[in-house]
Amino acid sequence: MEVWSKGLGTRKLNLRLGEANVEDCGDQMVIKGKMGPPVWWDFSITMTEEDVIDILHVAAQGGTISFLLGAQKRRSLYFTAVKQVVKIVLRFGGGFVRRLGRRKASQ
Repeated sequence: MEVWSKGLGTRKLNLRLGEANVEDCGDQMVIKGKMGPPVWWDFSITMTEEDVIDILHVAAQGGTISFLLGAQKRRSLYFTAVKQVVKIVLRFGGGFVRRLGRRKASQ
């Protein structure tokens, strides 16, 4: 993912999200990783629940869907998307069941 700001001038930085780690910090999550060429800087992104909801809204927009449908690596993209959605659903389900078990045990 390329990132840019006015302070960088024409330089763009490569944010390597696929190699990042995510930490649950209670009311925030922190994504930590390394930027790639042309510079190798550590980065940290702090996100709230609202930020994640905003990203999901962007993912569901027509422009995003159109981009995905026209992607050259469409087959790999679809396979990865389905795999990640299944992983999310299973982790949500497992986490939900564990939390219910903790509530019943504490009552």
